Amino acid sequence: MSAEKQPQKPVKGWIHLLLLWILLISPAFSGLIYGGPAWIWLALSSVLLVLAHFFLPSRWLRWVFSLGIALFLLALADLGLNFKRQQKENLHTLFRKTEVPNLLTYVPDTVAFPSLQDCENQPALLFGDSCVEFLFTTDAFGFRNPNFTPGDTVDHLFLGDSFGVGVCQDKETISAQFDSLQGTFSYNLSVSATGPWEQVQHLKRELPRLHFRPGARLIWLVFPANDLDGYFPQGDLPPQADSWRDEYRLFRFRSPMRFLLGGIWRRLWGISPSPFMQEAVFPNGKTGGFTHVYAERVARTTPEVASHPNWPAMQANFAEGLQIARSVGLQPEIYLLPTKGEVYDWVAWQGQPWTSAEQSSALSTALQAFFADLGVSCMDLKPVLIQDSREEFMQDGNLLFWLSDTHLNQFGNRAVARALGKEQVHPD
Repeated sequence: MSAEKQPQKPVKGWIHLLLLWILLISPAFSGLIYGGPAWIWLALSSVLLVLAHFFLPSRWLRWVFSLGIALFLLALADLGLNFKRQQKENLHTLFRKTEVPNLLTYVPDTVAFPSLQDCENQPALLFGDSCVEFLFTTDAFGFRNPNFTPGDTVDHLFLGDSFGVGVCQDKETISAQFDSLQGTFSYNLSVSATGPWEQVQHLKRELPRLHFRPGARLIWLVFPANDLDGYFPQGDLPPQADSWRDEYRLFRFRSPMRFLLGGIWRRLWGISPSPFMQEAVFPNGKTGGFTHVYAERVARTTPEVASHPNWPAMQANFAEGLQIARSVGLQPEIYLLPTKGEVYDWVAWQGQPWTSAEQSSALSTALQAFFADLGVSCMDLKPVLIQDSREEFMQDGNLLFWLSDTHLNQFGNRAVARALGKEQVHPD
């Protein structure tokens, strides 16, 4: 009599093992699990696969398969939401590379509708902002100038990072509101996620095609909390990074379900809904956040600023940019933009209302001294925005920054635009 045949496990052969492994690791490839935890999850999935194949009984294997299928379906849902979101916002095609390595502009002649940063991930559910879409229009050269036609004469040139670009409607940017107040026509050369080096490269590339009226100003909007820690290439420029890898990494980072589930989890445990932000209640009674890293950077002391490895390169890039601007007859003016935490410091630390200190940070003080030595006007807008934050709230109940984002909102942009028109300071 032949031996009784043993029941076979559902998982057998390399194909079945590979299928189960793909099911288990799918969240890491969709972005549902990201960064260091993704590698940990890959390792745990591999261990679970070995245990399932060699040690677990058949009834447990069915549960492992069910877990894998559930994770795969969750990853598919995350991918679908991410594709839908990025297609709607047109973010996957909003930037383009230039002939200069690591230098980006926006795609020319584009109309996109980006929403407030992470608006579909962690805003109204976790912070107090409502979900707002912005009309974002670029000109023929890939910059946010909806009304510019090649050959137009420009009164003033704006240069900066995402604060200069504006997290708002086209008509609500700093440059647009400045023009509305002053009756001028400015060109905005700002690009998000740039620092002094990238901004100087944009000056080099774009100034030859622009036509300025006599006495035109270069209004350089500097965000010190980012710029000292920005990108400053040493020696020869590196080759362009593989775009598909960069885009895939960014795609995974923007996983909607990871932000949503992570925010809910942190909320349940009484932690800030964003891992990058300190939560606080603003004077309008709504919850917002302050970025941890910005608080650390503006708290640097004078010796820490002077010893920072990027400080010499930062000075050299600013000096080069000023020289380029002056060579075409522009009158450069520097304006230092504070962080939300500096303007609403009393909110972050639950102090007495409207008591934020107006004293400049060590970095802003060092920059003011540096530009004064070069004979260039430099104004720290921190005191102005602190004063305006109280006046704006007392009059109309408005804040100057988005609750769930680090950037100025339309009211903050208006306050800066007013300051640029009134405070045209010049060195002695």
